[in-house]
Amino acid sequence: YVLADEVQKAKTIASNTPGILSVNAIDEEWSQRLFEPWLGQNFNLQELPVPQMLILELDPERAANLKGLSERLSDSVKGGSLDDHRLWLGRLNSMANTMVIIGFVIMALIITAMVLSVTFATHGAMTSNRDVLEVLHFVGGRDAFIAAEFQRRFLLLGFKGAFFGGSVAIFCAFIMYLWASFSKGTPEADQLTALFGDFNIGFSGYLGAFLLIIIIAGLTAITSRIAVFRYLDKITE
Repeated sequence: YVLADEVQKAKTIASNTPGILSVNAIDEEWSQRLFEPWLGQNFNLQELPVPQMLILELDPERAANLKGLSERLSDSVKGGSLDDHRLWLGRLNSMANTMVIIGFVIMALIITAMVLSVTFATHGAMTSNRDVLEVLHFVGGRDAFIAAEFQRRFLLLGFKGAFFGGSVAIFCAFIMYLWASFSKGTPEADQLTALFGDFNIGFSGYLGAFLLIIIIAGLTAITSRIAVFRYLDKITE
């Protein structure tokens, strides 16, 4: 009864705090389910020194004075304390921001490598056909006509490569979404969901992947066109 009185006192203090929408106590059955992944089903929860926890739902439109609430709980409730997970959330946000930055850096490196690969491939193709290009150029073939032929070829190659890579990425995301859906409730799935979400990229994600395929194909064609014009300028020097 002493514990129940302290829990009720903590609920009253939290409920009367502005910015707190609701206060829910974790009962014994809920605690049993929380410990099942690690301790199994056949254990006596009464034998463990499990603290009584309360879940507070914050009002997104009104900031709560969590520091004041923590002080009132410590002073009025025996053994009472408030954990707002601020340190854990701060580390999680830092890790998420770091992963986003790393993702952009990797994307920049991939695009740079792609541009260099297309440039070298274009120069290699033109070098192997140098005699044909010189004849076309000196008999009146326009640079735009020659560049268009290479541009069309590399546009098709870029689209094929981007489509294959985008399809693999979408397939992997879909597989991870299915795995997270079927594994919901397990510790592994909960940890991955907390870090990366539910792996459901939605319509905007699929649209973004399709637009990225178009952008990569277009960038490949533009890179090839620029490389062709520079190569032809060297021939006419």
